[in-house]
Amino acid sequence: MEQRSLQTVSKIAAGVIKADGYETPPAKGYIVANSTNVFSGHAVYGTDITGQLKGGEKVEALAKVKGWDWMLVGIEGTGVGYVPNSMLAPEDKYVAPLGGRP
Repeated sequence: MEQRSLQTVSKIAAGVIKADGYETPPAKGYIVANSTNVFSGHAVYGTDITGQLKGGEKVEALAKVKGWDWMLVGIEGTGVGYVPNSMLAPEDKYVAPLGGRP
């Protein structure tokens, strides 16, 4: 699937660092595959934690950071921080984990 390049992301919460460029995410909906922190920037070093996502939680993926494997996630269209793409799964490909092992 070809990715369109986004010119701008219109809303970013205070304290979240705007990336140099964004791309349209390859899927419409995402689910958190692995619990993860949400960071103020798309590079962990030197950035603050702005929140946390739990496994199985639906997330609003606003944009992929151009040239990086990070996703800008949001609430009601406003970017609240970044998570590594590896922590997310497209909603149509997500498989919930089986119950705990004995």
